[in-house]
Formats: sequence, C-alpha cells, structure tokens
Amino acid sequence: MSPDALIAHLVGASALILVAAHAGGGLARRLGQPYIVGQLAAGIALGPSLLGALAPRAYDDLFPAAIGPALTGFSQFSLVVFLFAVGYELDLKILGDRARVSVTVALASFVVPMAVGCGAALLFRDTLRDLGAGGN
Repeated sequence: MSPDALIAHLVGASALILVAAHAGGGLARRLGQPYIVGQLAAGIALGPSLLGALAPRAYDDLFPAAIGPALTGFSQFSLVVFLFAVGYELDLKILGDRARVSVTVALASFVVPMAVGCGAALLFRDTLRDLGAGGN
C-alpha cells in the first residue's frame, strides 16, 4: 500500500470512528445513558469483536492491517487524554466525604485478584512447573 493510500485510509478510519462515537454517544443520551456508554458501544461495534466477526471483509476494507499500529497509538493517546479529563473534573471534596468507601473499593480491587492469582498459583504449582514456569 502506498504512503498516500495509507494516510487516506488512516484519516478515513479515524473520521469513521469519531462520527460513530459521536452518534453512539448521542443515542445513549437519548436513551438516558451516559455519553461514554454510547461511545464505548460504537467502538465495540466497529471493532473486531462485532464488525470483524460479522463482516470480516468490510472490517478489513475499513481498517486494513497496515493502519493498525497508528490506530492503536491514537487510541492509547485518547485514553490518556480521557483519563486526564476525568482527573481534572474530579471533585476531591466528594471523594474526601466518601474516603472509607473509596479506600475499601480500591483495596478490594487489588487484594481480591491478587489472592485469587496466588491461590491459583499454589493450586496449580506442579502443572505450572511442568509447563516451564520458573520457581524453586
């Protein structure tokens, strides 16, 4: 694929993603849901999970493999910008009023998966060793 065609596909795919996300967000608002829910649904609909499974030819035409790394970079950058925006709009007074709940949720979201992982590692120790996982 020529560099000009690559750039044209990248710009077109980016425009399609932005239009679909905006339309999905607007539809979600009309249905009484947060805007981001519609954007996420549009992203899933355009991704390999739905469009790629239902119409793989259309998916390959819209999002050729050559533009995959650039789209991945844009998506990562967008996620960072989104998280900065969330942090900017965070009201620390509300968080302070609910500090106990916030800390409990944060600890549980770390401790529970860590405990399950450690338990699974102990439970399957011999199998993991046979598969070549390190350990003494």
